[in-house]
Amino acid sequence: MSIGAILIGMFLGVLAGGLALLSGYSFFMALWLYAAVGVLSVLSITVALCAVHALQNRKPEPRQLV
Repeated sequence: MSIGAILIGMFLGVLAGGLALLSGYSFFMALWLYAAVGVLSVLSITVALCAVHALQNRKPEPRQLV
């Protein structure tokens, strides 16, 4: 699962860097965007997966009839 998050992050980073180069930004700006978008997407995917896992493992509180 973590390899999938890394691959998605790499793909999004390459996409952002490529679009930056096509838009006329410098190579270093595209490299910075590649790294930043890749890291942020991997971190956000990991946090989202942890949140889903934590929410799925919750046990509902028993209801009391009053």
